[in-house]
Amino acid sequence: MEENRKIERKRGEEGQVIVFLALVLVGLMGFAALALDGGMLFSDRRHAQNAADSASLAGASAAAYYMRSHAVNYNAFICGTGGTVFTEATAEMEAINRAASNDYVIDADISDGHGVDVVCNITDMVSYEDKHIDIIQSKFPESRGKVYLIGKWIDNKEVPDPYKKNKQAFVEAEHLIELGLRAWQEKIWPK
Repeated sequence: MEENRKIERKRGEEGQVIVFLALVLVGLMGFAALALDGGMLFSDRRHAQNAADSASLAGASAAAYYMRSHAVNYNAFICGTGGTVFTEATAEMEAINRAASNDYVIDADISDGHGVDVVCNITDMVSYEDKHIDIIQSKFPESRGKVYLIGKWIDNKEVPDPYKKNKQAFVEAEHLIELGLRAWQEKIWPK
């Protein structure tokens, strides 16, 4: 009789392992799904960062190429002047094009977090005055130790100080300086 009881008890417990195995299997599959999703998240983030880095480097490279091919050099690089404005636009367009080639859509609007912003930090001529003097003196050694009023060479026009003014003021001042230096050069070395 005792043998019958043991057999009956075992027969009543036969399906418990399957229920436990099903619950554990669901939990394991959930953890595997989380691991895959987390891996894909990190992979997508890495891909997006690589595309952003690629776009940034392409923009910088295009800016350097534009500066070299259009004689915009570091010694005369002042934000807001003609050469720098076109350099910034070239860098921006190349960055947008490179991002597009990597299947990312960006534009010049950074408010949505998916844009290009080219920043120029050299905004005053005063900080580069010594470099400008060095450039003039390297091109015109006879000017060393002398002071020349640039406006004198263009009918005594006054060259306004564009410091802390808008981009147009910088462009106008640069234009007058260039005219004055060319007139001075023609006076020194007539054709």
